[in-house]
Amino acid sequence: MSILELRGKLDQIWIRAKGPTWYLCPEEKPPDTEVWGLNSSYKDREGQMDRMFIIHDIRETMFHEAHNLVPELNALGIPIYTAGPYKVLDNCHELPIAAILERFGRMYMVNAIAWMVAMACYLEPKELHLYGVDYAFGVDLDEKGSTEYWIGRAEGMGIKVVIPYASHICKEPWSKSPLYGYVVQRSQPDGLTTIIPSKMRPKCASGYELIPKRGTEEL
Repeated sequence: MSILELRGKLDQIWIRAKGPTWYLCPEEKPPDTEVWGLNSSYKDREGQMDRMFIIHDIRETMFHEAHNLVPELNALGIPIYTAGPYKVLDNCHELPIAAILERFGRMYMVNAIAWMVAMACYLEPKELHLYGVDYAFGVDLDEKGSTEYWIGRAEGMGIKVVIPYASHICKEPWSKSPLYGYVVQRSQPDGLTTIIPSKMRPKCASGYELIPKRGTEEL
């Protein structure tokens, strides 16, 4: 079955990458749920993956993460999605790029997770869970922004997106408030207690005094 034929047939899709929050992915999945893995994440919990995605050259993953990548992927017996055909992979499928771009009309997938979220949007599950998608260390802001864009598209389609509290996705930096102009105080993860203005500001320019720069009197 083509992955596109699953449109509207899945209740949940869980994307599990290799960031620190991957272990929060439940071991048991409910019916009509698929778990999608990235690169070598299949190693972390044997037998959980339904589909694997390796968008860059598979030799990068072989060199950095899994020297026995090809035989291990073939042993899984599940579809492997790549950016091009690999004869060494028994169940290799190319990403349905044309179908995704035709439907959404936005070319903004600058990393593998963005492709996976975009594909999940195409399939329209009721829920999309992201585990190990953290962007916590040495984050590439372009990649993070691309992933967050597609998360926004998913939520706009009515898909419930579940993100672990410890993830940095769709979260403000530690030095900033998630609501510009306000201080948000949390009593517990994901719980708001009070929202107050960050500071009282004078309206317009009435609270400012214009001081000429030194030397402007000579102009």
